[in-house]
Order: sequence, then structure tokens, then C-alpha cells
Amino acid sequence: MSKPFHDQNHPHPQEPISASQTSNIQANPTNQNFDFLKLAVTPGSAPLKSQLDILEANPKFQQEMLREIKSVANQRLASLDLVFQSLQNEANRVLGAAQRDLFLHSVLLNGTKIRGQSYYLYVKENQNRFFSLLNPQEYQQISTESSCVGYYRLNYDGSWTRLDGDDTEDQLKYAPKKD
Repeated sequence: MSKPFHDQNHPHPQEPISASQTSNIQANPTNQNFDFLKLAVTPGSAPLKSQLDILEANPKFQQEMLREIKSVANQRLASLDLVFQSLQNEANRVLGAAQRDLFLHSVLLNGTKIRGQSYYLYVKENQNRFFSLLNPQEYQQISTESSCVGYYRLNYDGSWTRLDGDDTEDQLKYAPKKD
């Protein structure tokens, strides 16, 4: 069984340490790693303030601080620029998807468009577009004057998804053009 800690400056561990005992401990610390405790710190004063004043008056210190502040600001601005570009690209994709969805809703279909159903988009020689449930091989048996330009699914939220290619690239084709 180990002996309880006994401090000669504080003979009764249950009693609080008095102010005179505290100053005695700070004045005579037993561990040399606590030399900083010897500095007298009173409210409103800082022991290293005079050294800081000397540093701040040094022109090299001021130039280094200016360089450091500019560097940090430039790094933050570069990071924000990347975020802005990412948001701008996402906004263009969303606007492109909305334009494409509106366009595809205006494409004719002999019948009613059903959500969850997939459709082939055809274009005639006269540039008229239409949807069909028939795949290109089946449709070529009926008519050769039209060509398939896409395969889309009408989603349950009313948006369209391209199934035969890159949907994001397809959305960006309809995005507003940058000036």
C-alpha cells in the first residue's frame, strides 16, 4: 500500500492551501521545469510585452508579418476560388438539366409519357424530334427516315436521365453559355 502524498508546506491535506503557502510554493518550486512560475504576473500586465514591442518595432519583423499575412490571404482566396468554381459548375449543370428536361417534355410522343418508363429519342430528316418505345433496330424495320439520338428515362420527379451516354455531359449541352 502506498503512502498518501504529504507536502511539508501543507501538513493537513483536508485543509485548503493558504495564500502565504501558495506564494512560498511559487517562490521555491521543487521542479526546475516550472521556472516560468517565478515571473510575477499581475492582472493587466504581460511579462513578455517589452520583448514583443521590440520585435514589432523591427522593420524585418514587420516585413515578415506582411509577407505572412499576404500569403495566408492568397491561400484562402485560392481556396475560395476553387469552391466558387465548383459551385458555378454545379449551378451550370443544374440549369442545363432543367433546360434539357423542359426540352424533352416538349418532345412529341404518340401517347402519354409515363414516369419510370424509358424512351428512345429520334430525329427525322426535317429535324423534328419524337420519342418512341421502339429500340433503333425495331424502328429501322418500320422507317429509315429517322435516326436515334438518345435513350432517356422519365424519372418519378419529372426529370430525365440519359441512359445511353454521359448524363452530366448531356445536361451541360443545354447549360447557359458563358460570355
